[in-house]
Amino acid sequence: MGVDLVCVNEVMSCSYTTWHSIRMIISHSVVKFMKQKRHFQDINDDTILGFDDYFELFFQHFEMLEEYGLEGSYFLLAIPDTTGIYNVENSVSVIRMMNIIHDYLPEDMPYYHNMIKLFQESIKEKRCIMVS
Repeated sequence: MGVDLVCVNEVMSCSYTTWHSIRMIISHSVVKFMKQKRHFQDINDDTILGFDDYFELFFQHFEMLEEYGLEGSYFLLAIPDTTGIYNVENSVSVIRMMNIIHDYLPEDMPYYHNMIKLFQESIKEKRCIMVS
């Protein structure tokens, strides 16, 4: 079993563990970016945050994330990985966020190109991404 993200002709399928890892990598990269902007200074670079920690952090600081164009990080965590929908606005936010934090992501991030193609397809076709 795993996660399937589908939008028109683009499909991304991976295990729940991999999808969780992808979202954690992105969340960690957002925090690294924000630390460079002098935010989240109380989070030690060696601290490993869990899913709930990132979700709470991004929820509490949503407006600040919006100011930097990073609200897509919150949407990636807020949309359930069992039956969810990323609308076109979410897709725009995710693509914008991925462009902003690109230099903070590891070069070998799993499914990076698949994810970009999927969210771009949503924007291009003006269709939601279905998660199942």
